[in-house]
Amino acid sequence: MSRPSKNLTRSSIVRGVFLSIFLGALTVLGSCGGSVAFDSSSPSPTWVRIDLPTAGEATGESTVLVKGNAALNVAGPITWTTSNGTSGQVTQQTICILACVTAFEATVPLALGVNVITVSLSDGTSASVTVSRYPLVKAEGKVVMATGAYVPDVTVTLSGSSSATTRTYGVFSFSNLREGSYSVTPSLVLAPPQSTECLSFSPSSRNFTVTASSSQDFSGLDFVASPLMPCYSVSGSIFKTTFPDIVGQPDTKVILKNASGSEYVVYSASDGYFTFLYLPPGTYTVTPLGAIFDPPVSIVTVTNADVRLLPITVVN
Repeated sequence: MSRPSKNLTRSSIVRGVFLSIFLGALTVLGSCGGSVAFDSSSPSPTWVRIDLPTAGEATGESTVLVKGNAALNVAGPITWTTSNGTSGQVTQQTICILACVTAFEATVPLALGVNVITVSLSDGTSASVTVSRYPLVKAEGKVVMATGAYVPDVTVTLSGSSSATTRTYGVFSFSNLREGSYSVTPSLVLAPPQSTECLSFSPSSRNFTVTASSSQDFSGLDFVASPLMPCYSVSGSIFKTTFPDIVGQPDTKVILKNASGSEYVVYSASDGYFTFLYLPPGTYTVTPLGAIFDPPVSIVTVTNADVRLLPITVVN
């Protein structure tokens, strides 16, 4: 009886090792996370697995990236469908590490609520994953006087958790709001020498609710401000003479100080103008910093009207 050749024995061992690695790879592919399906009736089983997103994932985005793997012997394109009626074809390529597989990915649109995404092979083998999309909406409004004039520097608080400050045009907004009930409340959150008692607001707050089906932003959350006690403003401008032009000096720090030493700091705008708001009657000093100015200090008395300072000049 002849003995098997040494080369045949070694060749059989090598084939056995690679067959074990290949079968092991398929076992790992079938057992690690994600959704997987096999068609055992095929002579060479086909399978597909979704790795991303994970089952039950929730997002506020309007799309989700779907990634996974399928058997190498896939014939025809791999497609996706959703429970909201959309469909498409994935991008696919062959990847070989321990074994070769068909890797795929696709960007799939999501409807609000629960979405079931199904990835299918041409022979009907498929895998599914469920993803929920929650609404992310924006809420916005403005604060104005009864005359329609915009009211800046009003703090608008959203249900006690976050706040926004109205700017030049009295506008405020909150973004990326999820499901829930909210209220917005305006107030003057100021420190001396400013007064928190300058204005009252109507209504005192506004309420709105974001639901699972909310697809539109909330606008018109407006408030009307009314004078509560006498408050005024002090404004001025800083210029630099560059012959023959007179140019506004931006980003200059200006400090207003009351008789008790409380300070209020602003910076000049791009045109050189600055304004101090919500000041009760009293005497104040206004001091620009960062250069030599004429005058170096302005003294102003506020009685019953807004005050406009004489122009401040940068001395060359």
